[in-house]
Amino acid sequence: EDILSRLPPKSLVRFRTVSKRWNSLFNDKSFINNHLSLSRPQFIFVTKSKVYSIDIIGQRINLHDIHSSCRYLNLKYGTFTSYDDLLLCKYPHRLVKETALWNPWLRQVNLIKLPLDRFFAVFGLGYNNSRPPKAAIYACASHALRYINTPDEVHIPEIVKRSYVSLYGNLYWTAYSPQTREHFIQSFDFTREVFKTVCLLPLQENPCLDELLLAVCKGNRFSLLKQCYLSRKIEIWLFPKMYGVSYFVYDKTLFMCCGDDEYGHPCIYIVKGDMCNKIQIGYGKVGWFSHCAYVPNLTSVPLEFQI
Repeated sequence: EDILSRLPPKSLVRFRTVSKRWNSLFNDKSFINNHLSLSRPQFIFVTKSKVYSIDIIGQRINLHDIHSSCRYLNLKYGTFTSYDDLLLCKYPHRLVKETALWNPWLRQVNLIKLPLDRFFAVFGLGYNNSRPPKAAIYACASHALRYINTPDEVHIPEIVKRSYVSLYGNLYWTAYSPQTREHFIQSFDFTREVFKTVCLLPLQENPCLDELLLAVCKGNRFSLLKQCYLSRKIEIWLFPKMYGVSYFVYDKTLFMCCGDDEYGHPCIYIVKGDMCNKIQIGYGKVGWFSHCAYVPNLTSVPLEFQI
């Protein structure tokens, strides 16, 4: 079991058919969590026609074509974000009236159709972590969309522009209050269905042009990356428990995937101490693409959602 937990998901998927015992092991929650804790983060890089996983070993990047695992997805103009071990694909609401949950390594996809008669902006994913898993799955399986009112101080268009993450089933994002001129982390509690302010952020009054990326670090903490629009200086804050740029920190090294450099090429930056290495992804310019940091895992899309 210790050896299997260190193998990549792509190899483990092949082993599912070897025996019922192994297949049962790979579906065991404790094994999935142990495997996830040992997995090395990667980047998912999406163009209009291709999907790649980018593995970084030393100062080299390895691109793996995983397009065959998402043949049901509309790749054009989709934005991918990692939520609780699954990928959430969002589209501009005026172009595509659907969203999707996806695990590329298990080749499982769920398409979720959105209402055609109203504005609907998908900006995150969470779940009620106080209920038994069976009840939560049943709620998902109903294929029903339920609406709640949002407070006046919560501006959905602003939320959509910001980075957002899921931790313990709740949704978190960076927000700004014009009234108090304060920046803070805001959350939505899926159990109580309320919006909450988590903590204030050490930011200047108006960094609207700066890049702000919120991420979950080590499974139970927040990290915030800020890149100054003028100086290009990068700062990272760690918080206690509780097209742009995607990043992850692994083995005291910052790995950052940027939309493009001054020449229009998508790039990955590797930063450790005073060392900064820039690696171009592929060759030449890419007309459109999306990317996000992702940890390969064995978490299944609920059976009711697979297509």
